[in-house]
Amino acid sequence: MYNALLSRATGNKNVWICSMLWLFTFILYLPAAKAGWVIDSAGWLYNIRNLKFWDYINNSQSGIPSLYQFTQFATYVFYKAFNANPYAWLTLQVTIHAANSFLLFIICRQLFLDSGIKNGQSIALWGVTLYTVCPHISEVIVWEAAYHYLQGFLFILLILFWVQKFQHSQQKKYAWGGGIIFLCSTYSLEIFYLTPWFVLALVLYYRFMLGYDKSILKKTLLW
Repeated sequence: MYNALLSRATGNKNVWICSMLWLFTFILYLPAAKAGWVIDSAGWLYNIRNLKFWDYINNSQSGIPSLYQFTQFATYVFYKAFNANPYAWLTLQVTIHAANSFLLFIICRQLFLDSGIKNGQSIALWGVTLYTVCPHISEVIVWEAAYHYLQGFLFILLILFWVQKFQHSQQKKYAWGGGIIFLCSTYSLEIFYLTPWFVLALVLYYRFMLGYDKSILKKTLLW
């Protein structure tokens, strides 16, 4: 009974935190809604409006072999959904950035909790708030051509979130989820090369710094 109430209270708190991160980000970057349709964004609009579907998906006009098919398909779907409406694209990219901020908060909060750090939740929340408003991140929110960077970071954080979940429960669904996302990321942005190293760093921390059983490390590496 107590665990159920605690889980519900944590869930309600998470909803509030996620909502506030989104609202804060949206209000902050709303004045720049129309600022991102320049240079590469204009070229992207030309391509999506003039190339055949498969040529666009395979980025054939660039003349450079690339594995961006997932990203190209995602942007194709979003373009068909709301064309070049600046406010719709701002809302999309703000939503992904808020999701990234929230995932970063969840991962850090759990990491601090597992490490026995005092006031870990407050530290994670204030740290993520600084990340949310950091001027270095603003370009990928307001510049439509930078969509794939937000998506790439989302994939990394989702995988780390599920790897962290796997440390506690060893449920195979987390390994499958991470594997599927990683497969998508290999057709999205080259930053996926870093993901295995982040995963390795996380699981080694749980094994050697927090003393988790070595069988968990073996299962994580196996999956």
